[in-house]
Amino acid sequence: MDDVKNSVINEVAIMAPQETVLYSKSFFAKELRKSRKLLVFSLLIPLLYETLTIWGTASLFYGSTTSTSLKRLTIYAVDLDGGFLGQEMLEGIRASLNSTPNPLGWQFDDSVNSDVMSRELVTDEQAWAVIQVNANASSSLDSALRSGNATYNPLSAIMLYYASARNQMSVGSAVLPAVLGVVNPLVAKFGAEHTTMFLGANTGNATAMQIALRCKGCLASPFAVQQVDLHPFDVPTAAGSVTVGLVFVSKQDDHGYRIHIPNNKASSY
Repeated sequence: MDDVKNSVINEVAIMAPQETVLYSKSFFAKELRKSRKLLVFSLLIPLLYETLTIWGTASLFYGSTTSTSLKRLTIYAVDLDGGFLGQEMLEGIRASLNSTPNPLGWQFDDSVNSDVMSRELVTDEQAWAVIQVNANASSSLDSALRSGNATYNPLSAIMLYYASARNQMSVGSAVLPAVLGVVNPLVAKFGAEHTTMFLGANTGNATAMQIALRCKGCLASPFAVQQVDLHPFDVPTAAGSVTVGLVFVSKQDDHGYRIHIPNNKASSY
């Protein structure tokens, strides 16, 4: 009877769940040499790959911002006016570039003789930007002063065409600041000169002055630059590049590495 009882007790003891001691080994235990090697490689190889990728892309980006590289960003200066403003603007740009170095590559091409050609220079990626003095810009201002045309718009004098979708960072951080840094002071200078010439030519002519004052913008700020983004970096344009970037980031950063060895202190994500 006792033998049967002992046999039953032994069977129950065997069938009873045994207490398992988890993480009984330290990370540097000899028994975990292979697991430790696997863990190190699974973490370091992706980290090394990501580091080299970031260094490579960062080198390309900062290398493109050097003065030598920026000279490849071609800017066209176009005169469709042929009058006071057009001639003075192109001469002023040349003088400004000679006196103060500009990082961009400026071009003066007389063969560009229409607004369509200026736009195509940008859309066909022959130029990063085109600064254009519009046709009849000078004569339109003179006509507005003589007739007192209150609808005269100073922005109709000069156009700045560009396409931010080509490279938003280059256009926003290099092209536009450099172009406007040259053009804006010249626009203000030539506007003031034109107003001075008009007032000097009509001194004592009260009728001409009264008519001219009807056009509020004709004397205060006769010329201005209208910026036109022919291909903006908007949501539809950005969707492709942003999607590719998100896929890359998710593939590189969403590593769910997990090594779990029962009964040993080796667990990592």
